[in-house]
Amino acid sequence: MYTRGEEIRAVEGDRDLEEYPDWQHDDIRQDDEILNSEDWLELPTTYDIHEWEIMRDFSDAVDDERLRNELLDAIHGKGAFRHFKDTIHSRGIEADWRRFHDAALAAIARGWLERNEIAYTEA
Repeated sequence: MYTRGEEIRAVEGDRDLEEYPDWQHDDIRQDDEILNSEDWLELPTTYDIHEWEIMRDFSDAVDDERLRNELLDAIHGKGAFRHFKDTIHSRGIEADWRRFHDAALAAIARGWLERNEIAYTEA
């Protein structure tokens, strides 16, 4: 499977363009422009978006103590994401989870925009 990782490594490693086949040259040049320009900003990565913490925050916010404990138990150990998903499904709270999750992602996006001084409007 082809990924852009090789081109990015070429730029970051300051490799000679001629070491790569012609079909990669345009991609390497584009990645070089992106990585060495102030016109581009890096988006948050999966490491910046902590899905497990969002699940924990949701669990902590549940008023029903029994359900809260069930959710907190679900997010620990092997298969935590699957257990959490199964629990919210079996308890019929998927819509609550989706709203909470969407709000958490929106807060991350707003924080990124504000840190990078990018104007935005709420839809």
